[in-house]
Amino acid sequence: MFTSSRRRGVSLIELLIAIGVLAVGLSGVAASLYYGHAQSKHGDDLARASQYSRMLIEIATSRNFVDTAVPIGGDGLPTADSGVNDSSGEPPRELVAAPYTPKDFIGYWNTSEADRDDTQRELLRYKRNIRMERVGAKGTAEENLVRVHVTVYWEQKSEGGKNSVSTSAIVHTNNPLP
Repeated sequence: MFTSSRRRGVSLIELLIAIGVLAVGLSGVAASLYYGHAQSKHGDDLARASQYSRMLIEIATSRNFVDTAVPIGGDGLPTADSGVNDSSGEPPRELVAAPYTPKDFIGYWNTSEADRDDTQRELLRYKRNIRMERVGAKGTAEENLVRVHVTVYWEQKSEGGKNSVSTSAIVHTNNPLP
């Protein structure tokens, strides 16, 4: 009987090919994990900006900024100098620009968090633009209704782009049309 003197096993060439195939497969997994993380971060920022835009409207209506912010313009609404009604074309303001403060946003959940430096830096990533406009004309049923439109902006460093989210609400005002 003949016996083979060759040992059975894996040659160096086969091993290198197997490692190459494994490397290609793992690089695809790594790329999908990176993409998934970036999308998750974008989703977090979008959710946070949406929450901030709703909070801006809630604070404006609960503090009655539509009726009490000064100065009041010719349409009976606050002017751009009030900080709660930006002119069209005006660049966005800091999220926490007057009359808003960091405690309006972070203090909403936890007051001690509002004074931390990292919390305030996070708030500075976001900018805002608030527009108020009358819904109806003088003498109509909608005369005392005001549309409050808030847009919150932020930059996505990993994506290199600017993002925004907008929220609107219609609120009642006691300031009549002149």
